[in-house]
Amino acid sequence: MTQGGRITVIIEPPRLLPAGALTHEFTSMRKMREYDRFAAALGGHTTAAVTIAEQFLSEAAVDGMILLHTSTSIAETLEQCAPNRRENIARRLILLDAHPVRVQALLEQHQLAGAIDVRRYLRWAAHPEEEYGGGLYGLRQIVAALQATCAAAPDEQSEKYCRIERSKYPDLPSVVAAYLDASELLSRQRERPGACADR
Repeated sequence: MTQGGRITVIIEPPRLLPAGALTHEFTSMRKMREYDRFAAALGGHTTAAVTIAEQFLSEAAVDGMILLHTSTSIAETLEQCAPNRRENIARRLILLDAHPVRVQALLEQHQLAGAIDVRRYLRWAAHPEEEYGGGLYGLRQIVAALQATCAAAPDEQSEKYCRIERSKYPDLPSVVAAYLDASELLSRQRERPGACADR
């Protein structure tokens, strides 16, 4: 990633509470999933500034790449963003907690940058000693640029996306960081990034 890039890990609060309300459920999700540890691991593999924001995506200033834990469907989350920003935001967004059955459909429908199956993320958190450089769903063109291998199973690939089965990277944070670097370069060639809620 070019010097001065940014990666923001956004953890959304529950939708039934007022924006910004701090509850045990909201604050414990950050601890439960160990997102601070994941953010620190990412920071060890990129020159980008890695930060964590506990707020709704629609309220966040989101220059650079985004890793999102959403408290609702990604469709609803993007719907709350300004219409003229949704496509740009989606192209820079990786879901941290994607449902394993729906990953490919969500990626194709919303044209996201990528996704991490929630089971894969939890495996990293629980068993870092068993890590390997795979498990991220991403765009085929970026996967190829990383010289990684796509999984062969039909349910783990689609026209534009596939799950990385093997790569030269040793663990999930390092392959995600490399993917984000490549995605940021691609994003800079497209629409200027801005705040999700800009109108």
